[in-house]
Amino acid sequence: MGLSQLLGQDAARRQLSGILTSGRLAPSYLFYGPEGVGQEEYAVAFAKAIFCPRVDGDFCDACYVCRRIDHRTFPDVIWVELRDDKNKGKANVIEADQVREELVERAGVSPMQAERKLFIVHPAEAMSLSAANCLLKVLEEPPSFSHLLLVCGNVNRLLPTLYSRCQRIRFVPVPTPLIEQSLLDAGTEPETARLAAEISAGRPGIARRLAERNLLEEALSLLREVYKAATGDAAAALGISTAMGKDRNDALDGLALLRTLLFLALRAAETGQPPAGSLSKGIATVAKTAGAARLTAALTASLAAEEALRGYSNVTLSLDTVVGELVGASTQHAAS
Repeated sequence: MGLSQLLGQDAARRQLSGILTSGRLAPSYLFYGPEGVGQEEYAVAFAKAIFCPRVDGDFCDACYVCRRIDHRTFPDVIWVELRDDKNKGKANVIEADQVREELVERAGVSPMQAERKLFIVHPAEAMSLSAANCLLKVLEEPPSFSHLLLVCGNVNRLLPTLYSRCQRIRFVPVPTPLIEQSLLDAGTEPETARLAAEISAGRPGIARRLAERNLLEEALSLLREVYKAATGDAAAALGISTAMGKDRNDALDGLALLRTLLFLALRAAETGQPPAGSLSKGIATVAKTAGAARLTAALTASLAAEEALRGYSNVTLSLDTVVGELVGASTQHAAS
């Protein structure tokens, strides 16, 4: 195991290999690109390659250090992430007090087991303005043994002064056939692998997560609710909302599934050819009932809601918006 075994991102892998082979780490790095295309996986791999005692410039993925990094228990790799409140769920913002407590105050403390420390902020774009400004103090005068890695899914939301102070490594969507093949290699059923890869839109981690679920049954259930909405049934809003979930990640997965089904239905409406497989009948029915105009309106609404969620908007509000647009668009077109 090592960097060469990770999926896609050839340019980023070559850049990281060069950094690791040189043995000279910059004070700060920024892994950026569309959310979920591989930055987090590569951040873990980068940490392993820095600290793995068995392999120079790479990692073995089997030693106690690699295993502890996987389990977030290696003391010199510190993650600064969205906090989880048992009563309120996961926070949407990384606040200044968290950055100060988990990073700034610890950056100047000597490593516990290694020669250096690595702080990983993920997702970096979730930092509030005060948190980002707090982090700037470390970037301006970094301790020689502390390094910072920002993992970002929306670089446009990152403070420009943070962006400019980091060595940047760009990540891009992974080709769908490559994701599908990786799922097939892992033993996923062909139809599920194909659907999960298409839904993921180039994001391998999301594809793997989707492939572990009863994806085809979820898709069929959601198609039934979309069909109801296409007939003007406002009660379908509850079914669609339930299918998409309330947690941000669940909602994003649900919206990605919804977007893919709407796209397949739109393509079927335009070409008269639904995709082969167990979803064929449901997609053909939705395509015929809704028509291209309504499906286009629904697709636009789902994409807007997904973008809002990626900007850390309120989950319930974003879901209500897309569901309202779906049902509203259906009713409006039905009346015309």
